[in-house]
Amino acid sequence: ISSQPIFSTVVLDNGITFKNEPYISCVISMMIKEKHLFTGIKLNTNNVFNLGTPKQLKNYIDNTYAFLFDLDGTLVNTDNIYYDVWKIILKKFNIDITKDIFEKYIKGNNDMNVFNMLLPNTDINIKNISDIKDKLFLENIEKLTLIKNSYEFLQIVKLLGHKICIVTSCNRTVANKIVELCKFNDFIDFIIVSNECSKPKPFSEPYLCAMKKYNIENNKCFIFEDSKTGILSGKNTNPKCLIGIETSYNKEELVNVGTNISINDYNDINIDSLINFTDITVDKIKTYIKNSIKQFNIKSIIIDDEKLKGGYISDVLNVTLILDNNVEKHCVIKIENNNVTGLSTMAKNLDLYGREYYF
Repeated sequence: ISSQPIFSTVVLDNGITFKNEPYISCVISMMIKEKHLFTGIKLNTNNVFNLGTPKQLKNYIDNTYAFLFDLDGTLVNTDNIYYDVWKIILKKFNIDITKDIFEKYIKGNNDMNVFNMLLPNTDINIKNISDIKDKLFLENIEKLTLIKNSYEFLQIVKLLGHKICIVTSCNRTVANKIVELCKFNDFIDFIIVSNECSKPKPFSEPYLCAMKKYNIENNKCFIFEDSKTGILSGKNTNPKCLIGIETSYNKEELVNVGTNISINDYNDINIDSLINFTDITVDKIKTYIKNSIKQFNIKSIIIDDEKLKGGYISDVLNVTLILDNNVEKHCVIKIENNNVTGLSTMAKNLDLYGREYYF
């Protein structure tokens, strides 16, 4: 038995639990003397990272992603609360809001933008309005509901060692209360409040700020949004994948405004499929080839499933063009690999990408 504690928790077979106690090694010694059974629990290597060496640290960085979530409409449903709150506030300015006005001018926008659109050139103390809005919201916060499986999804993401933060147009007081009420605290690294940025959503600054705080490349980030304003903000950062939540808009509308994929709730998404996500599909490659090669009348295109070569600069695929006269043209196509690794960074510094393009 080590003189220093080697376990953070010991649970005896009678149910008594010791956590982080200075005498824990004495407890272990007692267990051995009384012939208690020690049971080992095999750790899942996908959930455990060792940062003891530079190689292990690099492995952790290469396999760790950032998941950036909007809050309202993305993790929780709050529209019913905000609709009633804005109805009270705007009534004082002789505006009776409708569902259409709420969807078009209020949802997903910060307070300043709401008044600039609904009451332009009106002298308004926006801080006072925001304070009233927050007060009314907090009085009714218990009415919010979780997007289905959002809590469980955050839990899984965190257990896999990835980063999670919230990028929201909520004011900080409200955002903190929502996170606390929904028990998201254990999963969230920090909250970026859009209104605290010099250029809030729909500008990209809030999401860029989160990426900078993580010191992570945009192609290692997944952004989850539900509003057109938020989607525009996220899209401008060029993340690995922009996921739309179908709380306000349907799949077609979300894809049309820039999301890569859309989901109804968090039962409809798999983390492995996200990490392996690529916006380049076989159909897109075929369309690109047809649009790029005008000198041939191409009847069909066959792309081999197996790569001829794969690497940190590009993937090389075998392509066969079938022309109208049934003549076959055998080609190769190179698809740039945008994943940022130590090798790809070094390759860029040596201009190997440029040489590959030239070749």
